[in-house]
Amino acid sequence: MKQKILILLLIICMPLYAQFPPLEISADDVLAMPNKTIQVSIRAGSNWQNITSLNGTILFDTLILDNVELAFWGLSNPGGAVFSDLGGGFLTFNWESLISVGTYLNQGDVVFTLQFDVIGVEGDVSLIAFVTNPEPMYWENGFGWTGNNFSITDGSITVISTDGDIIFYDGFEK
Repeated sequence: MKQKILILLLIICMPLYAQFPPLEISADDVLAMPNKTIQVSIRAGSNWQNITSLNGTILFDTLILDNVELAFWGLSNPGGAVFSDLGGGFLTFNWESLISVGTYLNQGDVVFTLQFDVIGVEGDVSLIAFVTNPEPMYWENGFGWTGNNFSITDGSITVISTDGDIIFYDGFEK
């Protein structure tokens, strides 16, 4: 009887020790013209429940993009967001909520938006990639879960031509 009760307790407690599902995060794919300013949004996927801390590194090509700035912050406590351009295309970010009730975001909501000056030429492509160095990707939530388990979709900025006319077909640009 003791053994059955112990097994039953282990089965009941097992979900408490299971890993929280990966936090999904993605960067937009954007088309940009040379010598313009462009914005790229970092978006939430699933599992953005009560998020209280977020850290990581984004890598971009400094031969194509320059002067990175934070343009929009979609989580609570924007003053708690610290972005550091380390040079060489490495941008680190660190954020913590002021309260234990973290932020909930729906799939597709903007976590933050970065702004870049486009210095590349037509045909250039810069990845907007989440990398693990120098600041590892890491999150916490108000339920006590923490982790470095992410489901990541990198984005890109593609430099397009400024030549040519805009042609309208059936009311849509092509």
